[in-house]
Amino acid sequence: MGQIGIRLLGAVFFGVLWARHLSSYDDYSLTLLWLFEDLIFFGYFLAYLIRKFPVAKANGFWERYFPFLPAIIPFLLVYKLPDWNAVISFDMAEILSPAPITNVDYSFFLQALIMLGMACSVLGVLSLRSSFSIMTEARELVTGGIYKYISHPMYLGQFLTYVGITAFHSSIYSWMLYFVFVFFQLLRIRIEEKKLIKMFRNYSSYRKNCWISL
Repeated sequence: MGQIGIRLLGAVFFGVLWARHLSSYDDYSLTLLWLFEDLIFFGYFLAYLIRKFPVAKANGFWERYFPFLPAIIPFLLVYKLPDWNAVISFDMAEILSPAPITNVDYSFFLQALIMLGMACSVLGVLSLRSSFSIMTEARELVTGGIYKYISHPMYLGQFLTYVGITAFHSSIYSWMLYFVFVFFQLLRIRIEEKKLIKMFRNYSSYRKNCWISL
């Protein structure tokens, strides 16, 4: 699939997610949380519509396909570990049964942590704009906006958001998923940085000047 096909596919996918999310406003007790999520979906949708062609395309498994693996894990954090019998019988209602909320006493702190992470992710995608990509591709070195202070704000935002969600649904299963997610994302960062160092000679000096470097 060519770059135009990937762009259209990404725009359609995130456009559908954004449209569905727009209709979910009444399901949220926190308007700000809904707004942050909506801005993230809209940012992804817009980024695929306007993004530039890469100066270095993704190659091989680790650059083309691996980035999608950690992208799937967060969707599993809100579901409980399904019973084996439910898997055998393909009982989707049981397989996709929501995980119980276990830390109600810390709900204010955890909601604040989730929103802080989402705010970081929103600022990240708005700063990236046409340079956004899920696969490991290089378009241009973005050093403005939140990237002036944090080398990987979208990943940092995801770590904060999903640790809050995991704590809400705290279980051995959910924490195992979260730490696998963090490990995969840190590995993804290292793969991306190898490409950025190769393509942009000033990347290493930029990274050293950031307040937070992952």
